[in-house]
Amino acid sequence: MATTSPSACLHRTGQGAGGRGSAWSGKATGRPGGACVALPADTRLESSPLHIVVFPWLAFGHIIPFLELSEQLAKRGHFVTFVSAPRNLAKLRPVAADVRPRIRLVPLPLPLVDGLPDGAESTADVPPEKVELLKIAFDGLAAPFASFLAEACAYGEAREGHSKKPDWIILDFAQHWLPPIAEEHKPRTYHRHSTFSYFVRVSDRPSPWQVQVPCAVFLIFPAACVAFVGPKELNDAHPPSAAEDFTVPPPRIPSPSCLAFRGHEAEWTAGGWQPNASGISDVGRIWETTQRCPLIVCRCSHEVDGPLCPLLGDLYRKPVLPSGLLAPERTQLLDGFKGRVGGRGVVRVLAHAAVGAFMTHVGWSSLMESFLFGHPLVMVPLFADQGLTARLMTERRVGLEVPWDDCGSEFRGEDVARTVRRVMVEEEGKEFSRNAKGLQEVLWDTATQERYIDELVEHLLRRRGDYQDEDQCIRPKGLAKF
Repeated sequence: MATTSPSACLHRTGQGAGGRGSAWSGKATGRPGGACVALPADTRLESSPLHIVVFPWLAFGHIIPFLELSEQLAKRGHFVTFVSAPRNLAKLRPVAADVRPRIRLVPLPLPLVDGLPDGAESTADVPPEKVELLKIAFDGLAAPFASFLAEACAYGEAREGHSKKPDWIILDFAQHWLPPIAEEHKPRTYHRHSTFSYFVRVSDRPSPWQVQVPCAVFLIFPAACVAFVGPKELNDAHPPSAAEDFTVPPPRIPSPSCLAFRGHEAEWTAGGWQPNASGISDVGRIWETTQRCPLIVCRCSHEVDGPLCPLLGDLYRKPVLPSGLLAPERTQLLDGFKGRVGGRGVVRVLAHAAVGAFMTHVGWSSLMESFLFGHPLVMVPLFADQGLTARLMTERRVGLEVPWDDCGSEFRGEDVARTVRRVMVEEEGKEFSRNAKGLQEVLWDTATQERYIDELVEHLLRRRGDYQDEDQCIRPKGLAKF
């Protein structure tokens, strides 16, 4: 592990990519201003390894799932360039030995920002009120990333591995500025002929579907959160204006639904719709990245998220692929924590036979760790997607939420004790434990989880040809390179 567009509307025939059960197939269609040619799927581009740039937001709750995804891609023979701030890369757990040569770490130092503590490179380094300053610093990586991408694209397909032009960029919700950088590598017009006339025309102004290096946004939030946020056009049709608007399911969610925030959760969520010191709201970042990227990847699965998975493709009207849950293997999880905390830590506690339940803020990554060991939940959601996840887990009878007061501002010790007893001691706790064991089986069903990654990789391979420039454009067999 080292630290260091289409020129045509060319679409091959193949299975849609909207995810299993999605009404949105993602089938390639012709676009105005360009000719379309249907091509066979068995081309060179589908079999050669991908080079994928992976670039998470500056929070380890994001960085770790992005690393898990990177390892899964590398296990399938593809090359990953993993980009983050230097200290974040230094804090990463060791990359799995069998894929280490295929994952390259590239540091991009953050610019200085007034008020941001020296050395702060992740949300773990700053108090909550200064995360917006971290976003300003993150936005300051636009120019360095543009330079990195220009250099990465300089040699096209002439090189291999990490030295070849990236086939995809997998970015996070926060980089609303990154797709326009990819669009600067504009597709070109050319005329060629060989044994038959061959002409391709492209528009002068690239769309999100016409970029030299296509972008996919990887949302590590559960499907419930991605559906609740929804695309900008659906929010414009029913704009939320106060915290109370978030205490009921939005109209885009089929009824009946438990997807709503409560009290303090709704206040925090309403803030996410408002611009912060970076000049744009968190939800605004999600809207821009999901609009400009031709592919959305969501950390979800049909087994856990149910009908919300196909709903996402219908809401966003483009391919939305589940990544699966990306839970680390148990031995890898334990070894990684042992190396950092010397045998202490939440994961080693969860692995102990004496544990009967897990009291959690219901962060998605924490739930994955809990499900690995089949523990029922005592839930105290605080902010972000945690409230929606708690509603879903309560509905699935995997555990119970600790009740808050009527204002949603505090909870009492006796309510915590009562909830723990219900989950661990009383008769209904048997149902919670049984359902938690069911989710444990889902996470340990490696064949199903691997299949999600296989389907994602199949899409990345199939669709990369739709975005290549003239030199890497897919051609019918027998058509020489001009």
